[in-house]
Amino acid sequence: MVPALDRVITTSSDMHNKEVSRSVQVWRLSDLKLIKTVRLPPGPNGNENEDPAEPRLLADGRTVMVSTFNCGLFVLRDLDGSQPTAQWVYSFSKSDKCALPVVAGRYWVQTDASYPALISLDVTNPLRPREAGRLMLGPRQFLHWIALAPDGERIVISGGNGDLQSHLLLAQIDPANGQLRLDESFRPPGATSPGVSFDRQNWPHGQAAKAIPHGAVFSR
Repeated sequence: MVPALDRVITTSSDMHNKEVSRSVQVWRLSDLKLIKTVRLPPGPNGNENEDPAEPRLLADGRTVMVSTFNCGLFVLRDLDGSQPTAQWVYSFSKSDKCALPVVAGRYWVQTDASYPALISLDVTNPLRPREAGRLMLGPRQFLHWIALAPDGERIVISGGNGDLQSHLLLAQIDPANGQLRLDESFRPPGATSPGVSFDRQNWPHGQAAKAIPHGAVFSR
């Protein structure tokens, strides 16, 4: 939602992978009238516009950037008018392994499982993002979902498969420079590596199998 402009942005990826989408839609917030279906243009790799994933409102309250599962990043232009457009501004990698972003101050933080890594971009100028930090994970720690804490400095990470399938990690972002680091203290007593494992049999409700955490949110 973009309340300052009376707009809502939606994306259109087919989570069953039967169709390829390249469009986002801009709606009027006050009456939910569709203003325009915007086709994302291709980037230099040719397919960064496939499968639009997540729109995010930047700190100015007026600028919207849209990521794709094919690792492209786009800015929506002229949102306050009747003919909004999309402009490619960045490609994370030549893959289809990107997923969730968060906005932490002036930084766009994005998962890219092709490395695998968590990457922060300085989007002070949204049309010219520049990399500010990169947190490289282990070769089988395929990250997927991230969520930002209310303090704006902690990011929880869950994985889609591999060694992170039943684990959560916690990263920290420096609000001054966008640098990322793994929170080594986020682990239960006696653990030899950071993170919390859901691969266990004993739970508060009794015996069960491992859990696979997917979405994550912080609450105050």
